[in-house]
Amino acid sequence: MSAIVLVPIVPQLFQQFAGVKDANFWIPALVAVPGLCTALLSPLAGYLGDKIGLRWPIVISLCLFSLFGAMPLILNDFGTILASRIALGVSQVVALVLSIALIGQLYQGAPRDKWLAIQTVAATSSSLVVLPLSGFMAGTALGWHGSFLLFLSGLALAAAVAWHTRGIKTTAHTAASHTDAQTPWAWLLCYCVLTLVVGVFFFTTQFQFGLALSTAGAKDSGQIGLLSAIAAVGIMLGSALFVQMKQLLGRLLLPCELLLCGITLTLMPQFPAIAPLVVLAFFNLMACGMMLPTLVTAVAERMPDEVRGRGLGLWNSSFTFGQFLSAAVVGMLLNRAGTSILDAFAVLGIVALTMSAIGMGSVLLRRSAKSETRAHPVKQ
Repeated sequence: MSAIVLVPIVPQLFQQFAGVKDANFWIPALVAVPGLCTALLSPLAGYLGDKIGLRWPIVISLCLFSLFGAMPLILNDFGTILASRIALGVSQVVALVLSIALIGQLYQGAPRDKWLAIQTVAATSSSLVVLPLSGFMAGTALGWHGSFLLFLSGLALAAAVAWHTRGIKTTAHTAASHTDAQTPWAWLLCYCVLTLVVGVFFFTTQFQFGLALSTAGAKDSGQIGLLSAIAAVGIMLGSALFVQMKQLLGRLLLPCELLLCGITLTLMPQFPAIAPLVVLAFFNLMACGMMLPTLVTAVAERMPDEVRGRGLGLWNSSFTFGQFLSAAVVGMLLNRAGTSILDAFAVLGIVALTMSAIGMGSVLLRRSAKSETRAHPVKQ
């Protein structure tokens, strides 16, 4: 939400702060800085939750989210607005990481999967509400200031969290109750690397699909926005289908998601017309929508209560860095002579297909080994 609110008012911000030195850098920075805070500070936020508990830090951070988010309502100095956006990013990362940890602590098994999927659906669908509301508020007498009123919704969320978690103890954990030997840090490190790569897939289609449509002949920004929104519905659908698909596919779910992601990306250069690109992007983003809860539930399940905040913080940092890495990877591929955005998609698709094959092979070999062990048990 922190970035989406500003999207409709970026042109107005350029007009308002045209006199700011290096405005072409600093105004986009207003949009990006909360995401950068999330990437850098997620592990620290998780550590905070592990040490002092979850409930009240979430409530307080949501209140601060509203306070700092709405501050530009009364500000006109660019430096002060930028500072408020940094403070917003800090409060946002605490609420984001610790809310996932709270779900992981309160629920187990299928209920945990369901609530994490609901959170993903809510996060990915919020833009459908926030974008038009932000544009509408910017058209009122308040001008671009009006869009920042939307951040006051954090107060309602804080009240809801405080009310629905009353009577629930989310205590801090001490070193005496847990040792590092019980924590799968090596597994988490490997999973964070996997998450970083998946983050590249997740953000590339979302951020670069407009460019892909323009290469296919779409010139009107309204048309590109509408077609991109249609494709983005796939994220919500994928997140909504996660629980059912996990029950159906089990450990094969992530390899199958990577398979669908890879197939759709590699097919895009073969069908460079608008209609097939929208269809392929829809199914690609549906796979991405399933991958997000698949990854986060794995970390929430595997990490012990005592270090779940830190584990989820490291995971969230890796996923968010995928957003920045995706732009760098696409830029590097486009710098090659004769390479279009669709060609870049195909290269990433081959990487996804390779990862899918490795994942499927690993799962099937493990199943075969377990079957062999059951068929020929070791005699004592």
